[in-house]
Amino acid sequence: MHVTNKTTWIEYYKYYTRSRFPNHIIIKCDDDIVYVDVNAFPRFIKHRIALPNHLLMFANIINNGVCAFYQQSCGLLPASEVGPLPFDTTYGVLWSNGELAERVHDYFLSHESEWDARSPALPVREYPIGQRISINFFAILSKDLDVFQLVKEDDEAELSYLMPIFTKRPHCVDMSFFVSHLSFYKQRETSVDEDTGLVQRGMDEQRLVKAYHKLAHSKGIKPFSA
Repeated sequence: MHVTNKTTWIEYYKYYTRSRFPNHIIIKCDDDIVYVDVNAFPRFIKHRIALPNHLLMFANIINNGVCAFYQQSCGLLPASEVGPLPFDTTYGVLWSNGELAERVHDYFLSHESEWDARSPALPVREYPIGQRISINFFAILSKDLDVFQLVKEDDEAELSYLMPIFTKRPHCVDMSFFVSHLSFYKQRETSVDEDTGLVQRGMDEQRLVKAYHKLAHSKGIKPFSA
C-alpha cells in the first residue's frame, strides 16, 4: 500500500478490508512491543478463533493499565512489590508514571519463568462494554474488519470504547498470552509534581531494552530491531 499521510493511521485501517483479507486473523502490534511469548502465540490464535463473538481479543500486555489491574487481581503483580494498580481505562496511575512502569517491567523480567509456568491456566476475560483499553496488541477476525472502516480520528477510543457499544459486542483479554509494551510517551517524560515539588523521572528505556535483549538471549532467541 502507498500511504500519503503518515500523520494519521486512517489509511492503514482503510487498507484492511474483508474483501482484501477474507479469511484472516489480523494482529495489531505496536512498534514498541519488546517481548512476545512466541510459544503461547498459537494458543492465542486458537482462543481468537474459538471466540468469534468477541470483537477484539487483547493479549495480556505488560505496561497496560487495564492488564496491570488484571495481572494484580490474579496474583502476578503483588502490590507489596509494585504498589496498587487500580482499574485504569484512560489516563491514570500507570500511563503517565515512568518509574512505576519500570517497576512493572522489572518485576516481570525477574519473574518471567513463573509467569510462563502459570500462563496456560489463566483464563480469557471478557472486557466490559463501554470501557477504554490501550490498543497495544490485539487480534481481529476478517469478518469484523468493517469496524476498521469506521475509524475516523482517535483509533484507540473508537475501537476499544465506541465500537463495542455500536456493535453490542464485548472485547476480551487472553490472560494466557503475554506481550510487553515498552512505554507510553508520558512515561518517557521527567515531570515535577505541582503540589509537592517532587521530581518524577522518566523511564530509562535503554536499560529496559537491554534487559529484554538479555531475556531473549537466555531463551536462545536473537533480538532484532527495525
